[in-house]
Amino acid sequence: RTSAEMVLKNLCCERRSRKRTRPPERCDRSHHCETSSIVQQHDHGSHVTKATGFTVDISVGLNGAKVSVDVDAAMSVEDLTGRVREVYPEAGEHFIKLCGGGIILKTGKDIADCIQRGEGICAAFLKNADAMNLEELQAELSLDNNEFQGHLHVLRHYQAKHTAADVAQYLWDNQILLTSTQAQRIFDAAVEKISRTQNPSNFGGNGPRAQLILALHSFCLEPYAIREPQDDCAECLWANMRWADTILSSGRYHLRGELRNIPSSTSSSSPEAQRTDVTRLRSVLNSRRNDVAQPLASMTFLKAYNYSWQSLT
Repeated sequence: RTSAEMVLKNLCCERRSRKRTRPPERCDRSHHCETSSIVQQHDHGSHVTKATGFTVDISVGLNGAKVSVDVDAAMSVEDLTGRVREVYPEAGEHFIKLCGGGIILKTGKDIADCIQRGEGICAAFLKNADAMNLEELQAELSLDNNEFQGHLHVLRHYQAKHTAADVAQYLWDNQILLTSTQAQRIFDAAVEKISRTQNPSNFGGNGPRAQLILALHSFCLEPYAIREPQDDCAECLWANMRWADTILSSGRYHLRGELRNIPSSTSSSSPEAQRTDVTRLRSVLNSRRNDVAQPLASMTFLKAYNYSWQSLT
């Protein structure tokens, strides 16, 4: 690995399959939160009742409401959120994120440690993934610009010894999903530097262009986007992409250049009915919110000519 890759090793937040060596996840985002901001209470609202159990007052909403929850240090996150639902029915089916001291709390021990530090606890209610549209799913799953810049720094230093297979493996190892614009920037930075994989040998032209398009689009949050019409296959690569049994027959759009053989527009705005969650982003988001080690394992990856990113060797 390059030195840049090693420097970036700990920048992957909650997107890596990991043994946790990074700082606790910060609770600094409120995507689709039922409350527009989080209200924290002071530490006088919590008290230990047993050696391993305690009662904590949790702030909910913006009107100063608090609910008292009995907590045990051995409780799972599912038990914790279940307790909150019991005492606060207004939570409904929303996903519940517990925070304290700017850190997302995932276990009873996390809450106990938070109380010992004298920090208040609050609950954020996030829109259920099943009720979110594609734009909302993409927004929550996307990298912020600072994190993306770190990954771009690594990938733009790939050389002739690297291939599209290395790019795809890097994205998988770090559990990264890209917007179409981010995928385009990586494509532009790497396509003239990397080499072609040996397999599949009959895929695209002589260079890595088609293979890199396949690799990057496999991890793209916007399957309907065509960021680079020149695919070395007369647009047949884009036309033959499928997700399970789904081929995109409408709703596609391109970011640059011109398409000659595929109907598309230059705008991503389109009636929602024309676009569906072909990659199973809702499942990925649920896995990520529940801290599954490899959330992308629940994703439906594209195939073209029966090749996927795993076919690049």
